[in-house]
Amino acid sequence: MESRKPLHYDIDYHAIFEQTSSPYLILAPNPPKYTIIDANNTRLKVTMTTRDIIGRPLFEAFPDNPEESGATGVKNLRASLDRVMEYKIPDTMALQKYDIARPDGTFEERWWSPVNSPVFLSDGSLHCIIHHVEDVTGFVLQRMGHEKRQAMEESVSKELTKKVENTEAEIFIRGQKLQEANEQLRKAQEQIRNLYENCTKVSKELERSNKDLEQFSYFVSHDLQEPLRAVIGFLSNLKYDYKDTLNEDAMDDIAEAVGGAQRMQNLIVDLLTFSRVSRSGIAFKPIKMKDAVDDAIENLFAAVEENKAKITIEPLPVVHADETQMTLLFQNLIGNAIKYRSNKQPEILINAKRENEQWVFSVSDNGIGIDPKYFETIFQMFQRLFTREEYQGTGIGLAVCKRIVERHGGKIWVESKSGEGSKFFFSIPDRGE
Repeated sequence: MESRKPLHYDIDYHAIFEQTSSPYLILAPNPPKYTIIDANNTRLKVTMTTRDIIGRPLFEAFPDNPEESGATGVKNLRASLDRVMEYKIPDTMALQKYDIARPDGTFEERWWSPVNSPVFLSDGSLHCIIHHVEDVTGFVLQRMGHEKRQAMEESVSKELTKKVENTEAEIFIRGQKLQEANEQLRKAQEQIRNLYENCTKVSKELERSNKDLEQFSYFVSHDLQEPLRAVIGFLSNLKYDYKDTLNEDAMDDIAEAVGGAQRMQNLIVDLLTFSRVSRSGIAFKPIKMKDAVDDAIENLFAAVEENKAKITIEPLPVVHADETQMTLLFQNLIGNAIKYRSNKQPEILINAKRENEQWVFSVSDNGIGIDPKYFETIFQMFQRLFTREEYQGTGIGLAVCKRIVERHGGKIWVESKSGEGSKFFFSIPDRGE
């Protein structure tokens, strides 16, 4: 077989070394220094160095390895070079990620595969070590994308298989749960009916005696609210968990039961508020009524913003009172002025004047007004002039206002005509400084 002879051509190998797109370093085999013999232009550009590094020990010129910054990178590179010296064979280092600066100042993420290769003379002696870095970014990104797609396909396949396998068992379990849910719903409805009956009985007793009212407030705060919260929570969970399996009639029954329980809970909270006016009030002290009004408006912030209510507050005095209850008093009166608004933008005026050693405060509005025949009844408990579908509420708010004012030694009344707005008055004795 004829041997192959090389072509006689004058090749400038140093020019090829300088112009190649991959970074190269030529190192002397003199551990632990590994002196830099030469570096091509690509290496200098990537590492942002000059030819001043030639002749210097590698780890002095690059204390932080540019392929893998920090002590770990230096350690790995030194170990690789030592392996080349020991075994006299090329050593490929682990893939390393780096950020290379673009001309516009941004950075591009690239992946390198560093290789340290020994170069021998004709007599077999080790001449130098070439540190070569190959850019494998395209391969790495392609591989990462393939692995991600493969993992996603496997995940979707497993999920579909699992769903298919569990469908029959899930249908069976859901059927059992649906039966249990219907039974629990029936019991819950029965509980709600019983609670309504109990509340009606207790409410009648409240009208007879203040002592009975205080006993009831303790009862409802501990023995009625907890079951109601449990019933509301259970029914809400039932509605959420079985929304796909319960029929429309069952969902309507759940909604009706939840609504009834919530109305009962609101009624209980209002009854507690009413009963605590006398027993839980703090001692009177001088307070700025303007502060109480501001706190009430802040508590009603959402309603004020939603209805774009215009509230005008004229100068208000300092009085001896329970600030918390004064805030509640104004909150109920301002809230009613917004609730029973007309088609106009709600306009509310709050002022005060001194009459016969007492301060008379007023809260007037441009709402729907009140028929004079209801002036007395609106301050009684559970007195509603409208249905629950027309206006929400329990019919206790003005009764609370009346009780607060009477605790402070004053009285409350209203002036109004249907369709012409209302003006509520209440008096607080002027006890001086």
